[in-house]
Amino acid sequence: MGVRIRLALVLIIFLMLLHPAWARDGDDMRVVPAREIMDKIERGEPVEYDHVIVEGDLDLSGLDLPKRQVNRTRLEIEFMGCSEDVTLVSSRIRINDSRFNENVSFGNAIFGNEVDLKRTQFINNADFTGSVFDSDAFFKGSTFNGNAYFWGSVFNGNVTFKGSDFRAAAYFLGSVFNGDISFMESVFTLNAGFWDSIFNGTAEFTSSVFKRDANFLDSIFKGDAYFGNSTFNGTAGFTSTVFKHDANFWNADFNGDAIFFGSALNGEAYFVFSTFNEDA
Repeated sequence: MGVRIRLALVLIIFLMLLHPAWARDGDDMRVVPAREIMDKIERGEPVEYDHVIVEGDLDLSGLDLPKRQVNRTRLEIEFMGCSEDVTLVSSRIRINDSRFNENVSFGNAIFGNEVDLKRTQFINNADFTGSVFDSDAFFKGSTFNGNAYFWGSVFNGNVTFKGSDFRAAAYFLGSVFNGDISFMESVFTLNAGFWDSIFNGTAEFTSSVFKRDANFLDSIFKGDAYFGNSTFNGTAGFTSTVFKHDANFWNADFNGDAIFFGSALNGEAYFVFSTFNEDA
């Protein structure tokens, strides 16, 4: 192989590493109108895309889909804006390594099949308020540039946000996780709100970074909770939090206030090698 060919190959590899394929706007990222996806959901068809740019608002509220009447609390109706008429979505949804350029409004819905949005960018807000995921949900490696609204959501299967990047506020107020949940190695740039949430399975936050406040006020962990190697740069709020099994904060860094006032630690609590740089 000649010297020029070797140099050309090295240059090509370098450019690929510098600008990965999923982030490019060019050759291998097809533009898909949001209407195309909504039409498939309306017909109950599987939604399967890789390496696409979704243009336009993706909104379930105006689709001709069956409804189910559910009971909502006053908080869900008046504060979260949920309706007691919930949209039923039967489509399996898989959109990987892609980008949503506009708002994604998937709130107030029941997803009967798997929702897989791994390694996908949400440029604007992602709204899943009051939705129910009856199967597994995958958000692994995704990036939320706008606010992520999951308050009042129910996850009946396992769900992973492992390695996700929340660049705006992350709202999980009053969410229920009936399976295992993973936020391992995730980054929360602004406030992360998990207050009044219920974790019925294993809750995995190992090696996560909370750059602002992390609020778990009045939350209940019924399975093991892992926060080892995590970093809390703002207030770590665990006021009145209940840990019914083990709570692992091994080697965690608390650079702001660490508040565990009124918390119940019913299992083993591990704070070995943790650092507290403010009040605790």
